[in-house]
Amino acid sequence: MFITRVAQQLLFSRPIRSVYEDLQEKKDARLCLAQSARTLLVAALFTLLKRPIVYVVSGEEQSQRARLALEGWLGRDAVFHVPTNPFRAWSEKEPDPACMARRARAEAALMGGHACVVVTSARSLMTRVAPRSARMYQPISLHVGDRIEINTLSQQLLRLGYTLCANAREVAAPARFCVV
Repeated sequence: MFITRVAQQLLFSRPIRSVYEDLQEKKDARLCLAQSARTLLVAALFTLLKRPIVYVVSGEEQSQRARLALEGWLGRDAVFHVPTNPFRAWSEKEPDPACMARRARAEAALMGGHACVVVTSARSLMTRVAPRSARMYQPISLHVGDRIEINTLSQQLLRLGYTLCANAREVAAPARFCVV
């Protein structure tokens, strides 16, 4: 891959080599760098380190742009985005299921120790999430031929925030399910 060659060349720079060595030793690392070069450096470091990286940027728009740039360098499977959650616990507004799903995928990837880059804004990072011990974001995997206990599955879906509907017609909205 082209990014691998770029990453190898970047290591000739003393400041970048220092950041790389700090990250290899699992230390925090900081480097002042022009905005346009940051995603390239993150992609290069990820290529060399092959371990989870959390990339925090200043705002939601910047996190979207960084995600797209990193997907261009690394592919969609290696990059996750933690969007800002517009839902507030005291709000009457229902949480956006698509937003919650993206957040859950990113958190599950990090908790699972997958080699990935998680892009987030500082504001999104400050949003409270359930503790790891709650296993709230543990994905449910269903495969063709699996035998499942419907009551157990229903409880898991309810715990994840899905809404149980009385009839199948109501299931058209996201994050809803029905048992018939």
